[in-house]
Amino acid sequence: MRRWLIVLLILGSGVATCSSAEPNPQNRSNRQMAVTECSDYRERNRLPCFVSRKKCPYGFEVIERYTEGRGAPFVACRDSRHERPPVRDIARHPPHLRQEKVQQFEKFVDLVRARQQGHARKLPENLNRQLGTYFQQIRLDRVSVSMSDALSRGCFTDCLQIYCATGEALPESAGRAEIPYELLLQLAHLERCEVQGGRQRYLQSWLRDVPEKTLTALQAGETVSADQLQFASYLEGLTNNRAESICRRIHCTSHAAE
Repeated sequence: MRRWLIVLLILGSGVATCSSAEPNPQNRSNRQMAVTECSDYRERNRLPCFVSRKKCPYGFEVIERYTEGRGAPFVACRDSRHERPPVRDIARHPPHLRQEKVQQFEKFVDLVRARQQGHARKLPENLNRQLGTYFQQIRLDRVSVSMSDALSRGCFTDCLQIYCATGEALPESAGRAEIPYELLLQLAHLERCEVQGGRQRYLQSWLRDVPEKTLTALQAGETVSADQLQFASYLEGLTNNRAESICRRIHCTSHAAE
C-alpha cells in the first residue's frame, strides 16, 4: 500500500509539471521557440545568442531549453561573461506608445481590407515546395495574398496575410516563371514575425510609424503606397538582404525591376 502511494505521488508531480508548460506547444516547434528566445536576447542586450540542438559550448550557458514543442529539443545559448544589462528604451518607446502604433496598424489594415478585390489566394503548392527550402520558419501553406485598390503600389504583410496593390504580378505556379522579388520580401517579413514570436511582439518591436495623413487619405477613399508603413531601418535592411540572397538562387525578378 505504501509503495502504491509513492507511485501516485510521483505521477501527480509529473502531471503538475506538464500542466505548467507552455500552452499549445504543438503550435510551434522547439527550434522556433529557441530562435524567438535568442531574438529577444539579442534585441535586449545587443550581444550574440545562438540556437543549438545539443548543449551549449564551453563559455556559454543555457538561457532556456525547449523540449515540449514539435521536433527535436533545442536550447538557446548566451555568453554570460560579457552580458550587459537590458537596453531600456522607455523614454523613446514607452508601452502605451508601442500599443498605440499597433492600433494604428490595425486601423490601416481594416481600411485596406475594406477595399479588397476578390478573395484571398493561397500560394501555389509547387511554389510552396520550392520556397519551403528557404523559409523553413513559416508555414507557407497558411500564407494568403489579397489585392486591394486602396494601395497604389507595393505590398505589406500582416504576418500570415499579404496585401498588395491591384495588378501586382503573382505567380500562378512555380514552374520556370520568375518569382516576384516583392513576394520574397514580404515572406522575409513573415519570417521575422514568426521569429519575433507573433504579430503583437513583431509590431511593437519593429513598427515605427503609420502617418496620420495616410489613414486620413484612406478614409477619404484615396490610394496610398504600401511603403507609407514605416518600419525600423534595421528590419528593412535585414529583410532586403534575405530576399536578395534567395533571389540569387532561384528564378526571380530583379530588385531593380521592382
